[in-house]
Amino acid sequence: MTYRSAGEAWFARRALAVVVSLAVAVAGALVWPGPVVEAAPPSVVWPAFSDISGHPAEFEFSVLGALGVFGGSRGPGGTVRPNDPITRVEFCKVLITATGRTEMAQRLAGLIPDYADAESIPTWGWGYVNSAWALGIVGLDPYGDGTFRPGRYVTHAEAVTMVVRALPGHDPRVPQVGQFWPGNYLAYGQDYGLTLPVSTFGPFLPCARCDMAKMLYAAMQVNYLDRSGQEIPGTASLDDRIWSGTLLSYVTGDSVNTVTIDLDGNGTADPGETKDLAATLVLGSPGVLRAMVGRRVVAVGALGGPDKPVVFIGPAPGAP
Repeated sequence: MTYRSAGEAWFARRALAVVVSLAVAVAGALVWPGPVVEAAPPSVVWPAFSDISGHPAEFEFSVLGALGVFGGSRGPGGTVRPNDPITRVEFCKVLITATGRTEMAQRLAGLIPDYADAESIPTWGWGYVNSAWALGIVGLDPYGDGTFRPGRYVTHAEAVTMVVRALPGHDPRVPQVGQFWPGNYLAYGQDYGLTLPVSTFGPFLPCARCDMAKMLYAAMQVNYLDRSGQEIPGTASLDDRIWSGTLLSYVTGDSVNTVTIDLDGNGTADPGETKDLAATLVLGSPGVLRAMVGRRVVAVGALGGPDKPVVFIGPAPGAP
């Protein structure tokens, strides 16, 4: 059944959200602790993708590749086609992943999306499209004929609109009275630093994957808003997961894998400045970790859960 009214869509989304919440809760209750496994030295990947060297969005692609937001043609080390446009189904995947809804997408991956052209939506995208629909990021009938059009390229204006909608509490704050789409969303995105170079140039042109990477990295640092429009501290996807400072030392071995970063600039290792490394570590610089000791770096922790092992470490943008 296809819902056409705003009220029907709202109730459908609420019902779907309840089903997903119950599924997640039940699954969590059935998880048993696994055996304790000693850590092995991390697998090091450089570059994150083979076609981003020297690209203006190299840093963002490297971080998002490490976080699993962009997967590339064959995983880490493959191509990511930074200057190509991004399709609607690809957009749903990266946006849902970047905002921490991967588990929701997994729960909805077995449901055929409720669009007239559902057969043209690749099965790998079902969960992402369903999640974007349930969260109000994409509409029920965006083109007036019941289709989703998964292979259609996303425009800059559509990209900014969907990014804003993906951040809870922000969409209601976008001015509506006396302003028209997409100018209202582009202006709002600019105020929050989301649009970067795409806010005033070609809003109806296809959004390149590099522009999407920059917007996503910016959006992942934006907090959600409460009903009064106030920021809710600690709600950004990358909150307390980006650390910047001088790399003092690192340890890799059969049981310990850590980096120590001088976060407060006092030149010594203090409590809280030693971070665990993930099993796979993406480097933002050629060579090995020792080449970055003594340099200003940015380290990024994995998404989801209280554990935040470092998945990316590289020279801070602009660092010598």
